Amino acid sequence: MAGGSITKELLRQINNPGPWSKTMRPLRWLIRLLFVFFLVALRLNTSSWITVMHGFFLGLAILSYLFTFFYLIFKNPKAIA
Repeated sequence: MAGGSITKELLRQINNPGPWSKTMRPLRWLIRLLFVFFLVALRLNTSSWITVMHGFFLGLAILSYLFTFFYLIFKNPKAIA
């Protein structure tokens, strides 16, 4: 698979909100971006503190996503429908 087609497919999936509204989209972007950074840090065998830092921020972004999801479920369910 060529690099251009992979990029197009990733952009198509990112921009297709599916059942979610625009409320959660920025956090999904952040998680995907941090996940790519984490994988690149692992692949390039960077210093362990850099890998740990990327993992920490990725975990923090996932926790923020989950907190926002559950907050919106109870406070404003229409925001994620």
